[in-house]
Amino acid sequence: QKHGRELWFSDGTEEGTYLVADIFPGSSDAAPYKFISNGQFLFFNASSEGTGAELWRTTEDGKGVELVKDIYPGPEASEPYAFSLHEKTLIFSANSPEVGEELWATDGTNGEGAILIADVFTGAESSYPYHTTYFKGHTIFTADHPLIGNELWLMETIGQDVVPVFDIHDDELENPSSSPDELTVTTHQLFFTADNVKDGTELWVSDGSKEGTVMVKDIFPGRASSDPQEITALNQVKVNTDHPLNRVVYFRADDGSNGVELWKSDGTNEGTKMVKDIWEGNASSAPREFTPWNTHMFFVATDNVMGTELWIARSDSVVVRVHDICPGLQGSNPHSLVVWNEKLYFRADDGVNGEELWVSDGYSKGTVMLKDIVEIPVESSSLEIVPFKDGLYFAQNDGKRGEELWKLSDDGKTISLFKDIARN
Repeated sequence: QKHGRELWFSDGTEEGTYLVADIFPGSSDAAPYKFISNGQFLFFNASSEGTGAELWRTTEDGKGVELVKDIYPGPEASEPYAFSLHEKTLIFSANSPEVGEELWATDGTNGEGAILIADVFTGAESSYPYHTTYFKGHTIFTADHPLIGNELWLMETIGQDVVPVFDIHDDELENPSSSPDELTVTTHQLFFTADNVKDGTELWVSDGSKEGTVMVKDIFPGRASSDPQEITALNQVKVNTDHPLNRVVYFRADDGSNGVELWKSDGTNEGTKMVKDIWEGNASSAPREFTPWNTHMFFVATDNVMGTELWIARSDSVVVRVHDICPGLQGSNPHSLVVWNEKLYFRADDGVNGEELWVSDGYSKGTVMLKDIVEIPVESSSLEIVPFKDGLYFAQNDGKRGEELWKLSDDGKTISLFKDIARN
């Protein structure tokens, strides 16, 4: 191919779809990824000849690109990661020869490009900041420190000193770590998982203070871990931030008796409970791909009756299979769930037409395949489905042109090839 994998732009029309820049000249791949916008610039990670993978941004007019900073000078890569926005400022982690992997910031306009804002593990050693999260006006993240291990840290204002929120795993072991993970913000609290040794990896909550950082519930009693995963906030009642549903998160966990099943929590012990044992007994339905929709939560789960299908947890805690798309134990394996125009769109295989685009209104009769795009069976795409302006865009291989960009128009019915970018 002429340019390799580079940055493209589209305004939703074929004529308005074009290559923005050949960042790595020739057929080599700049491979831009980790996109995030502060409303003025689009930031991303990309490789170029002589710089390795560094932080780039679009120009103010959106028609070009600029290297923000060669943080690790020369061909070595700083490999920026853990992107998050603190209002208009991008917070991220990157590797440099002087301080290792530490926390950096840029708003895209700074003359220095990007500045180091925290060297948690001082010197050339790395603290590996991760899970950077904007919460109540502060930046919270996880990082390694030689004395307290991997714990939760807080930066009240950009550029100020960082402090550990709470040393959860504080016994006398060398470099103990609670290894916080799954940081998820609701309107009131920060949920996460951590291991304090005696209770295993369980669900925790914090308001940003040491006193307000507590374990929510020992779901799998004792040293064993319930290992909560895919914590997803509902945060759906926009008109009333104090509404109870804005405090709720859904997740999957194993209580030791029912396998990995669907749970929800409002941040209290009594408000943390298993919603439904979908695969009854100690087998696991392994719910995943949680997707908020109005006051409900779509997700994918597996049972021993109809295989892997689409499910919904309604606000009244009623949990039902939405539709048996592929009859029998095989299951339709729904994935790439996205809400658009008050409906859910996803990929699924009904066992007859192969993997295609489906839509659901949360009920069986309203769950239908939109179009049989792939007449010849081909490898499925795992790429996400993205809403933009007047359509829903997704990658699809129709068996004729390879994997290209397709569009579902805002009538919710018309599917067409948007652009054949790599014409043979």
